Amino acid sequence: MSESSKPLAKDDLTSTGTGTTTKSDIDLEVTCDNIKSESELLALYWKWISVFRPGRYNFQNNKFVDSENEKLFMERYEIFKKTTLKIYEHNKGGHSWTMGHNNFSDMTEDEFAKYVGGCKR
Repeated sequence: MSESSKPLAKDDLTSTGTGTTTKSDIDLEVTCDNIKSESELLALYWKWISVFRPGRYNFQNNKFVDSENEKLFMERYEIFKKTTLKIYEHNKGGHSWTMGHNNFSDMTEDEFAKYVGGCKR
């Protein structure tokens, strides 16, 4: 597994430069408001990145440093979008438990299975 696709360690704190923020302080709840448009989904993804993948993508002047970096971002964003819609659909179904984003939200099911030592589905 490449370094970029490994989830973060289960450290519960992320430095923000202005202090320390716990993961629970960042609102990553999936609602009808943040899935209604591409820009809302992208904003949710950036919030998620700030918690679970800080420093993953290289930028200069608010642009990706290279096309590989941009390609990785778009691939992971597409997976994140599918995960977000899956969470939304599950949570509106009235189940006894709810789903939410975690450090695996930009991994495919196969990547997750490999990561936790399972077999491919």
